[in-house]
Amino acid sequence: MDLEFYQIGMKDINLIKPLWVKLNQMHQAKSSHFSKWFPKHMFDERLKTFSEKATQGQVRIELVKDLALNIDIGYCISSIFNGTKGEIDSIYIESIYRGHKIGDKLLENALKWIESYNISDIEIMAYYDNEDVLPFYAKHGFRPKKYLLYKDSI
Repeated sequence: MDLEFYQIGMKDINLIKPLWVKLNQMHQAKSSHFSKWFPKHMFDERLKTFSEKATQGQVRIELVKDLALNIDIGYCISSIFNGTKGEIDSIYIESIYRGHKIGDKLLENALKWIESYNISDIEIMAYYDNEDVLPFYAKHGFRPKKYLLYKDSI
């Protein structure tokens, strides 16, 4: 597999939109309680969050391109805010490319970037009903810290 990992700036963030939409649809399909919430959770809304983080701190956007097909197949957005916290904000790999360590490389690159700023308080969020991703995150040192519960009236 001939892949290219490359970074973009906030001005080009719309490049990830088709992949982000697929991630959102995947969450909707998996969700047993909040499937009605995901269609309302649009990219433009999420883009505002990334823009605010970029204004208050730093945002790193990395994509992966399949060079043979000339298509983006994954991305990772990470951020540093308040000068003390890091976050893996969003990560996605097309399903047919999973299992090839692409997500590992994206996550390792993001963590290396965050840690280069001497930040050790790093978080990542996973939606309920997407527990199959937890072993992947655990492999990179992430553990549950708390449970945040919502009433399923959304």
